[in-house]
Amino acid sequence: MKTTPGPIALLVSSWSLFKAYWKPFVAIAGAASLVLYVGQIFLSAQGLLPETIGAILTIAGGILSIALQPALITAVQKACIDPTARLSFVEQYKNGFRFFWPMLGLAILHGIIIVGGVMAFLIPAIIVEGYTCMYVFTRVVDGSKGLAAFTESYTIVKGRWWGTVGRMLFMAAIYGVFSIVVVGILFLIGQAAGFSPNSPGAEPFSGILNLVLNSFMMPLGFVYFYGLYASLKATRQQGVATAGFRKWLIFFIVVTC
Repeated sequence: MKTTPGPIALLVSSWSLFKAYWKPFVAIAGAASLVLYVGQIFLSAQGLLPETIGAILTIAGGILSIALQPALITAVQKACIDPTARLSFVEQYKNGFRFFWPMLGLAILHGIIIVGGVMAFLIPAIIVEGYTCMYVFTRVVDGSKGLAAFTESYTIVKGRWWGTVGRMLFMAAIYGVFSIVVVGILFLIGQAAGFSPNSPGAEPFSGILNLVLNSFMMPLGFVYFYGLYASLKATRQQGVATAGFRKWLIFFIVVTC
């Protein structure tokens, strides 16, 4: 019987794919972070013009942040299907914007469901979060719409909740380690330049380091989670009933609203 690869095996395979396509992956992920970073620079300046430019760039960065999720997912999917595929930054973002409104709507709906779970005590929210963690992939890859994106996620996670959440936390821990490394680098730069990590002089270095970290770790994370999604889908239980889970989702929505 097929089983889902362990977290280390998933990370190793994800790293292999990431190395082969790191340039387009980083470009797709870094675009939104770069626009947001430049926007924050303008917002920190005084004056109507720079603050207006900063606000516009921040909004644009937020829009790109929504489109980059399906842009990255479809890029990873192409790379997995065809190892010789050529990925275009423009084409991938076109794909991303095709899913813009569905992604925005699902993100809002997901937030409402989780809030409802929290209002019904914290544990239900944690359980539902684990079962619905693949909804972005079920929407983009499988074409599931509305609540079906969440129930489809439930069907592939069913029976592997702990394993799925554990693998996700493993990747979060990897990100945490690299974040600590970035803080350490910033501290060393501050020591050499004569300012503390929290001083205004450290802000440019901090922003650039975080920009680089997000630009590399975000696509690696998407490759990892796509591999997790694909393995869960390939080893899913057959005939999983979703009616009960769907009722719970509707209940959480009603509680929130």
